[in-house]
Amino acid sequence: KRRERARPSLQGNTCCSSITQAPRKPPQRRVPRRLTLGSLTNWHPNGIEVSVLGRINQMRSDPKKFASVVKKWIQEEPQHRVALQDLISFLEKQEPMPLLRMSFVLSQIAKLQCDDICKAYIKDYVNEYTGVKTRVSVARRLRERHIPHGECDDIVEFGGDSARDIVFHLLIFGDQGTISRHRRILFEPYDYVGIAECKHKRVGKICCVALACKPSKRTKKVAMEVKGLIIGDAPEFRQSYLDIKKGSKSHNPNTPV
Repeated sequence: KRRERARPSLQGNTCCSSITQAPRKPPQRRVPRRLTLGSLTNWHPNGIEVSVLGRINQMRSDPKKFASVVKKWIQEEPQHRVALQDLISFLEKQEPMPLLRMSFVLSQIAKLQCDDICKAYIKDYVNEYTGVKTRVSVARRLRERHIPHGECDDIVEFGGDSARDIVFHLLIFGDQGTISRHRRILFEPYDYVGIAECKHKRVGKICCVALACKPSKRTKKVAMEVKGLIIGDAPEFRQSYLDIKKGSKSHNPNTPV
């Protein structure tokens, strides 16, 4: 006969009765992930915005090869021959830059920039949009949303219907100061880019290109930021810039900087 083992009862002073269940941990609250420049959002770029990124990366990665593309534009746009030849000489002096990465966060910032320009009344959109007092900078928009970033800036194009026209207008349309600013920004060592477009009642289509560096990276600000673009050509300008950079007391405040 099998000996039946006595099953311990849960009643009484038994070993099992002294076992108590461990207290359950309270459910942990999920902390929302912090937005960064590389975060995925619900932004969906359209075909033109993706094509603009391809054109800009093509120009940055191999400027001399892109200069050969500009030579074909001279045949298509003979009225802009002088401006295009100046662009070719500029591209031949540039060094290849790393490719830009599409940032959906920056694209949404660029869309806000476009909306602000649509609300503002500007007499000369191509040259005067940077001087609007009510215009909010890209850096301020990123700070308000607690998004870590480095150096950042944006450029805006007016009237382009295709990716070719948008890049074409950014590089040769406007006064000398506007063209120099656009070319300088497009060849600075940024990491991320956001592109957005919208429609304006007076101008037509508007395309904003917002660029930013990683938080640990800063673009170097020097007197000659891009080869072939000299902000001040006079020798007193260069000397005053060096005095300010070194903290010299001999700087004349009347000297243009």
